Amino acid sequence: MLSLYIRHIYILVIALFLAISPLIAQNYVASSEFWSIEDGLSDRNVHTAFKSKNGILWLGTRNGLNSFNGYEFKYWTSDNKALNLNDITRIGQDDEGWLWLQRQDNLVFFHPKTQEFKTTTERFGADCILNDFSASHYADNFVTDKFGRLFYEDYLSNILYSYHSSEGFQKINGIKKPQGIIHAKKDTFYVRNNGFSYKKLLRNKKDKAFQTLAFFNLNKKGKLSLTDKTTYYSKLEGKDNSGIADLSKKDFKSDFFWIIKDNKLNIYDENNALLSSINLENKFSTRRSQFNKIIIEDKNTVWITSQFGLYRVKVHQNYFNFYPSPQLT
Repeated sequence: MLSLYIRHIYILVIALFLAISPLIAQNYVASSEFWSIEDGLSDRNVHTAFKSKNGILWLGTRNGLNSFNGYEFKYWTSDNKALNLNDITRIGQDDEGWLWLQRQDNLVFFHPKTQEFKTTTERFGADCILNDFSASHYADNFVTDKFGRLFYEDYLSNILYSYHSSEGFQKINGIKKPQGIIHAKKDTFYVRNNGFSYKKLLRNKKDKAFQTLAFFNLNKKGKLSLTDKTTYYSKLEGKDNSGIADLSKKDFKSDFFWIIKDNKLNIYDENNALLSSINLENKFSTRRSQFNKIIIEDKNTVWITSQFGLYRVKVHQNYFNFYPSPQLT
């Protein structure tokens, strides 16, 4: 008798859930935070953002290197250091803990623990291949794999390199004019050639060498499609050329696609469905194309650097947003 009673209760709960489930909108909600010189940044123009192994956010700005622990900023500028720290556009961290800071066509190295700055010659010697370093200012940050191997590209020599303290510098051939590398999943990487074109690299576990597998193009829906030539998308969401995004970023781990257009950030899922939108406009954003980079922290969080400050945007799924009840007339 008791088991029959429990069965009836179970059926009633299931029926109730099925009845109300259509009323629950599983949409996404986006929120943003903003910081600028009023909050402690050394300069409004933030070129790039990078989160180090200990969780500190490092920012390359027009005027110096900044760190942010979530509560306050600290910065190093050319005024208090012998090295030129202006216009840092890319940041990475190698297996020894050194931050790689790219400014124009040279590198500066900084160790967060010792607070020490070094030039390429001071760290690796006068004969190091990094002394002839040249790379795109608009590329993504330097990336590392699970072993701490850091990747960087030399734009002029058309060579992709990796660095690890136990391996030194290793060449990865077969990439024409590399402009940044993205660590996608496990041993899979994508190297951006130009525009929205990528080559896929896979690290062979047997001989630990990289192989170029295919050439891809990022289409207007943020999908990677196999192609044999470099193409650019000229339309976005069915619009004409005026609808091209001011800035966009593909998250190869979650397949989310982040697009900024006219001071508005749109987030799309792997099926090109719009998850959420948020307006990034404030009193400083007076014109278009003032956003520098979108840096992905995880599936739900991105940092956006701009000419007027730093944004953090978070998006999360909202399971408890009920549709409004119909009004009786």
